[in-house]
Amino acid sequence: MPNLYASKRAHALHRCENAIAFRQAFEQQIGRSVEDLIDSVLPREIRRAILLTGSLAEGIGSAVSDIDLMVVIGREDIAHIAPSGPATVKSTATGGLELAIIDCVLEGLEVDIALVSGPRLGRICAALGRGGVALGEEDIRVLARLKRGWVLDDASGYLAAFPGLRDRLSLEIYCATTYYSLALKRLEDAFAAARKDPALSLHLGRLCVEQVIFAWLASKGTCYPGAKWIAHVRKHEGVDHGLTLLFPTLSDEAIEIGRYLIEVQRFADEIRSLIEQNRAFRIAFDFCPQIYTPDFDIAS
Repeated sequence: MPNLYASKRAHALHRCENAIAFRQAFEQQIGRSVEDLIDSVLPREIRRAILLTGSLAEGIGSAVSDIDLMVVIGREDIAHIAPSGPATVKSTATGGLELAIIDCVLEGLEVDIALVSGPRLGRICAALGRGGVALGEEDIRVLARLKRGWVLDDASGYLAAFPGLRDRLSLEIYCATTYYSLALKRLEDAFAAARKDPALSLHLGRLCVEQVIFAWLASKGTCYPGAKWIAHVRKHEGVDHGLTLLFPTLSDEAIEIGRYLIEVQRFADEIRSLIEQNRAFRIAFDFCPQIYTPDFDIAS
C-alpha cells in the first residue's frame, strides 16, 4: 500500500500570503471558485462566511498540506445536507461548535470543509466576553481557527456580529491563563512526586514546560497549538530554549530531579515575564486566582 502522505499531489497554495492570493491560486489550481465548491456541498442560503484555516493560513503549510476550509452556517444542525459529487461527510458531532467535516478530493488535492454553527458561535463569543466561561478543547480549536483564518467570503459582514471573535484578546487571555495555571499545577505535582516516583516527576515536569510554551503561544495569538506547535515556536525568540527541557534525562536521584525541576521553574518564571510585557496579560495573570507563586519543596 503506498504511503498516503507521499502520494499526495503537490500544490503551490502554501506560498500564498493573503486571502486574495489564495482565492486566485485556488481557482487556477482547482478550476472553480471557493464559493462554487461550497455551493455544491451545502445550500447557499444557510452559509454565512467562508474562511481558510489550518496550516496554510497559519503560514506553516507545505506543498502537500490539505486545504482546510471553515464555513459558518446560520443554523445549529446539518439536517437535510447531502453533499454530492466528490464530497462525502467525514464526521459529524452534536453539542459543539463544529457540526460536521465534509471531505472532498479535487484535482488530486484533499479539501476538508468544516461546518460551524453560527448561533452557537454567537453564544460562546458573548460568554467569553463576559468571563467565567469554561471552554472545551474542541471549542478552543474551532475558535482559534476562526480567529486566525483568512476570510474568503463574508459579503454580508456576518462575522462582525460576534463580539471579540477577531478583534479582541478575550480568547488569547483565556487560553494563556488556562495553560499557565495548568503548568503550575503540573510543576507542583512534579515536586511532590520527586521522592517516590522519579519517572512520574520528570514526566510532570516536561508537561509543565509544554503548557508554559502553550501559554506563550496563546499570548502571541496561537491559542490552539495543534500537532505542529513546534513550527510556531520557531517563529518566536525567547521560548525555543525550553524545547531542551522537554526531554529530561531519566534519573532516580532526588538531587538530579530537583535540579531539573528548578530549571523548569525558572523557565516558567521567564516566560511569565515575557507574557506580562503585554499589559492586558499582566492584569489577567494578576487577577487569575489559579496563577500564584507556589512554595515548592524537594528533598536534598
